[in-house]
Amino acid sequence: MSLRDVEVELQREQESFCTEKQGEREPDCIGKQGEIEPDCMELQSERELVCAKLRENNDADILWKALQLFENVPFYTSKKLMFRYTLKGGEMFVDRKSKSITRSSIEMAYKKSLEMEGKVSGPKKLGVFGASYLYPVFIRLGVISCESQAEAPK
Repeated sequence: MSLRDVEVELQREQESFCTEKQGEREPDCIGKQGEIEPDCMELQSERELVCAKLRENNDADILWKALQLFENVPFYTSKKLMFRYTLKGGEMFVDRKSKSITRSSIEMAYKKSLEMEGKVSGPKKLGVFGASYLYPVFIRLGVISCESQAEAPK
């Protein structure tokens, strides 16, 4: 499977992503036979556990742990632009931006999505700098529901 095939598959999965169906495939996780490497299966299980814990507890520290587990995973903005992020200290660095998104901005967006009960119709509704990047990440983490994405005006 080529890197481009993996990216196309990730995009399709994110578009139809629900909290029960996380299945992203990272290029480094695909073995020679096209199977997922055991270490990646472990990482996937850890991601699923932390996302479940996040949905149960609504805790900013668990959110940060989840963000750490999804570092360098490809995401797609609403306009289908691929990006990845890294975390350093209390900041998120997106590879498409020169500015960082602070932890306080991330937590404000998280709080806003909780207030809206996960029914956020688009990135602008989060009302923080970097919302266009946080929105797809929150969808993957299960903070924002799939229904809210389906209800969003096209």
